[in-house]
Amino acid sequence: MYYSPGSISFTEKESQEKYGLGYKNELNAFIPKDSPEVQSIINSMTGRKWVIVFLDQNEQFKVAGTPEIPLWVSFDLDTGSNTPDRNGHSISFYGTQTSKSKFIAYPFSE
Repeated sequence: MYYSPGSISFTEKESQEKYGLGYKNELNAFIPKDSPEVQSIINSMTGRKWVIVFLDQNEQFKVAGTPEIPLWVSFDLDTGSNTPDRNGHSISFYGTQTSKSKFIAYPFSE
């Protein structure tokens, strides 16, 4: 799925949970425009569990979520009221992990 360049952000906040120290992960991006194709992709993504591999702002690959403790996804649509307003979907992958997101090397090599 296409997202607007420069729209991706990742935050990891330490929190005290029932089981001890936790890390609230959130990866956000913006998907421009709304269309039947985008709506179909969103429908297929909703309700699934996610492990996300991403390139951070330091050009390091990281992984957020695990098969045991996955991230979830949510979408918000805003078509704006003026021409300069952002028209599209905000996407967010989120969840609380038991450890910090991990650095990984060469995630897409065979």
